[in-house]
Amino acid sequence: MSADLFPATLEKPETAFTFEVLDTFQKLSLRSKINAYDYHRALQEMTDSAMAEAVPNRYHEFVRSCRVWDHMAQIRRSGQCHDFDTIFPHRRQGSITVRCPACPEVHVNVDKETLDSARDDETHKYTLFLSIDGNFKLRRKNKRSDPDDVSLNDGRAYFVAASPYAKYLEHTKTERDEDCECSHLRALKFRNAVRFKNNDVSGVIIVQCARHGFYLPGGIADLIRGEAFRFTDYVLISSLADAHLQRWILLTYDIWCSYHKYLGQRVARWFSAMEPIIQKIRGAIPKMHIKNHGLNCQYCWALNFLRYSGETAGELIEACHSEQNGAAASTREQNPGHRHDCLDGVLNYWNWTKFRTMALLLYRAYVRCLDTLKTRETNFRGLVSRLDPTLVKEWEKADDTPKIIDNEVRSVHRPTFGKGPPTLAKAHEGLRQRESSRTKAGLQGMGATESILKALELEDMQQDIKFALKNCNPGTDTHKLVGLRQELRDGIDEWRDQQLLVFPKLCDEFHSKVLESLNQTNPEDESLLLPSYFSEPHRMYLGLDFGAEVEMELRKGRAHDELEEVRTTIQTYNHHIAMKAKEVRSQRHITRAQGIINGLRDAIRVPARRYNRTREAMINLGLSTDDPVFRQLKDTELWSKNTALPTGLGDSRTEDPWFWHTMCPAEPLKVNRVKYFRDRSLRDRAREEREILEEEFKRTIRSYTELHSAWHHQGENASSFGRKAYAHKQAAMLERLRQNCIQQHARAMEKAKDFDKW
Repeated sequence: MSADLFPATLEKPETAFTFEVLDTFQKLSLRSKINAYDYHRALQEMTDSAMAEAVPNRYHEFVRSCRVWDHMAQIRRSGQCHDFDTIFPHRRQGSITVRCPACPEVHVNVDKETLDSARDDETHKYTLFLSIDGNFKLRRKNKRSDPDDVSLNDGRAYFVAASPYAKYLEHTKTERDEDCECSHLRALKFRNAVRFKNNDVSGVIIVQCARHGFYLPGGIADLIRGEAFRFTDYVLISSLADAHLQRWILLTYDIWCSYHKYLGQRVARWFSAMEPIIQKIRGAIPKMHIKNHGLNCQYCWALNFLRYSGETAGELIEACHSEQNGAAASTREQNPGHRHDCLDGVLNYWNWTKFRTMALLLYRAYVRCLDTLKTRETNFRGLVSRLDPTLVKEWEKADDTPKIIDNEVRSVHRPTFGKGPPTLAKAHEGLRQRESSRTKAGLQGMGATESILKALELEDMQQDIKFALKNCNPGTDTHKLVGLRQELRDGIDEWRDQQLLVFPKLCDEFHSKVLESLNQTNPEDESLLLPSYFSEPHRMYLGLDFGAEVEMELRKGRAHDELEEVRTTIQTYNHHIAMKAKEVRSQRHITRAQGIINGLRDAIRVPARRYNRTREAMINLGLSTDDPVFRQLKDTELWSKNTALPTGLGDSRTEDPWFWHTMCPAEPLKVNRVKYFRDRSLRDRAREEREILEEEFKRTIRSYTELHSAWHHQGENASSFGRKAYAHKQAAMLERLRQNCIQQHARAMEKAKDFDKW
């Protein structure tokens, strides 16, 4: 060892590896995930590229030596050789992990007195943010393994200790998971259960620092055939074993909606001593995963709407998986103990990389936060300036905490719109129920709805024939017109008997206005004697009061349907405009495309004409000409901003025509209310993020300072020159990190001054 040679065995060693060879492989494997076999093979070829097979094979000895070398390196770097357990007695004893310097850790980077005296509105500044997720790439094949191969770390690093975990799984093997809240999660659960054939370990469950991506000590455990809650419970409890002094914990988990329901009961049964810690946990679903959940989950567990969560996304753990998956091709073939040690080394290196670059990471996050905060402050102020101050004062007092009432989440961030405009189908159904009630009460009117609905259909046919007459070709369309007229005549004759039966006082009008002037060849000109065709006094004389009410309701439903058809046709037109601009090139194709677009432009006018005729009939029935919902639809208003194309200059100051905002005529206030609370929540999250990052800067500097002092102190008291030299080397490195963090913090505060001036 004094000659920088590491023996392959402790008894009668015949093979040794230089420290440089082992250290080089450690760095290469951790950075590039090269496996020991390829590295050893490369050494053979470097020795004799022509006859590499003649070079002695020392692969098995090399693998054993690398495992011990890695284990010793982690023990040395963690300070265990310098009795760090006596300096940090609140940490788990014997731990060889690298911890996050920015997350709150009592006695290291935050005082317990500071934590206990923090106000509730400072929760975000002192919250421990965690994420849980399963990684199903880090499997292990179901193959014969060496029973004597045990982990050298065995619970001192990131994987939980093997023996206690195995006993726990044996005790809980009959435990049954609760059904998932969301249907797609149930399907995913089934898929996970059937896709792990020939795998002894189906993956790992991981607990990680949600804001900085540090793996927690004791925060990883193997999964057996899927992601059952009992695995998650164990690894969560293990990772929080030394978190007794934490005051607030926020946990993100992609199935939190189901996982949290009986978490307290499971912990009380199997980990009763940890109940006080579990009670401190608030939960949420990561921002991207929540889009795959039901609406209740999206408003109950959304980080954007959760107080004191900052801009925490909860998705960082997913990005970390991809880095570790590079080792999966090797670790899936290894013995259980070797696999744990190898992954512990990979994760420790990941944490170390984060540890040394924390200052730059915080600076970049702070700059992004200021930009985001500026945008959201501007947007929110602009919204408030357009709202009624009385409403804003009322909304400021509202509680934005979601509440579950009758299995439905009620939240100020959730729209509570009605069922939309009274379409023709809705109006028809409502009127039929109303007729039934009138009949039971002994009132007349049965059949009025069906009669008037049929009359409206016949009226449309009349208008279509009149329009066709104006635009027909006398030589080719005459036969078609004859057929349409005959169909209309048959329809009117069949319907007229029903009309006169429902409204008997119309008989005189029918004889005077229809029979005496009947033109058998022009049914499109025949009066249908609808209530809207008469003045109000005349309607009362003819007993059409209820008929007028029915016609008004049906026409309102038709008007909304026709406006929706206008909107849909305009959107189709806009889509084709965008397609023509992007895809059509040759002159022949441009001409053909333009013909299609011209046809669509004409198609927009058809429902627009119908709407205006319907509106005129409603005015005859008593609708005000100044009605804010049913306005006159002009040809110059048949357009909208084309969302299929990039935003154009002036689009932000251009408003779409009125009928794009009448789908729910009574809802503008509700829309503004929801937008107010959503924009306010986004602004508040950005404000919280700024305060969190400023606190994390301070905690990181203090963590570096505490570790520097620990190494320096142990170096001064070391009994050997080697221990003394190594301790002072580590102290000097931490001092450099501390000074760098102080500089980055100063740069960030300069940016903050510019922002505060704004």
